[in-house]
Amino acid sequence: MFYHPDLKFRFPVPSGWKTQNSPEQFQMAEPNGKALIALLPAPGNSLDAAAEALVTQLKLQSAQASRTTINGFPAVAIQADQVGQDQSGQQGITARTLTYLIQDGQSIFALIGLTSPSSFGTYSGTFSSVAQGFSRLTDASKLNRQPEKIRIKTVKTATTLGAALAANGIPSARREDMAILNGMQLTTKLPAGTLFKVVGK
Repeated sequence: MFYHPDLKFRFPVPSGWKTQNSPEQFQMAEPNGKALIALLPAPGNSLDAAAEALVTQLKLQSAQASRTTINGFPAVAIQADQVGQDQSGQQGITARTLTYLIQDGQSIFALIGLTSPSSFGTYSGTFSSVAQGFSRLTDASKLNRQPEKIRIKTVKTATTLGAALAANGIPSARREDMAILNGMQLTTKLPAGTLFKVVGK
């Protein structure tokens, strides 16, 4: 599940798919690279304007659009072919897409599913189920998350960094990260009075 606490929405991530998050977009890729779903802000201030802009921007042809509602959000589903040059330089269909434009107030989001024309039948259901799972995020534990903070601690008696981290409640799975943060090894000896950094709530 992908959660966006600032914009208060969520949607499912297909099992086993790899994810990559950036300020511009969130991507989910089928492990063998056969399909991709990207979430990004859509241009335009209406679903119709966003659909027109997206068709132009992605060089889509044979677009078939239908209006729908997804968990209370107005939406448009667009199935189309992306046209471009193949590896031999011939013009043709390079991908088939199923895009859902979803409007949340003044914001419009595009969930773009992309695969080869021959694989579209295999992945179109996945594209649809991700979009149909787009919903309002209401879980307080996800909405009220606070970032972790760096805190400075002092070694009371001579010890190693690893032991000092353990004494400060840092789980073993995170100690290597804390060593990197401190520019040390877990085995580095720390005299009493040495300052070191930990990360926590």
